[in-house]
Amino acid sequence: MVVDLVTFDSEDAGTDDEIYIGLWGTAGGREFPLSSKNHNDFERGADDLYVLGVDPGFGFRRSERAAPGEANDPALVPIDLDSIQYVYVRKQAYGQQQDDNAWRLQRVIVLLYDAATFPLPRSRLFFLDAEKGMWFGNEHGHQAWLSESRISRRGVHSFLNRLDAKAFT
Repeated sequence: MVVDLVTFDSEDAGTDDEIYIGLWGTAGGREFPLSSKNHNDFERGADDLYVLGVDPGFGFRRSERAAPGEANDPALVPIDLDSIQYVYVRKQAYGQQQDDNAWRLQRVIVLLYDAATFPLPRSRLFFLDAEKGMWFGNEHGHQAWLSESRISRRGVHSFLNRLDAKAFT
């Protein structure tokens, strides 16, 4: 799985809270935390790419404990890609409204693939574009659902261009 997460560029848009990507479908589902070691994730204006599980050569930042065989490797509890119906992004909730560190999302793209979906054009892509920013927090809500995307959507081309072009041939 590759995740492209863009935090909106405005005052107080960043957060130190945990952000998760969730998959759900007819064969079950689970969540994956996106924070990474030695990196200040989810900061104002940041465009962060994460790899969870097998990296087919992209060389992007790896989400913590998401290397093959580690606790957050998607292959440990395989989910049939065809069974996935929903993908969502969620911010961890903490305390009362005044204790919460809200976060403002601009865009998230999730590319799901496995050994059976190479080359990548056979993979699945989910997308949420909040052009004006979408707040997550105790007073805003903590979760948003992505829609399965067509490659022609705004932002998807630049995401795909950042991936190794050889993977799409």
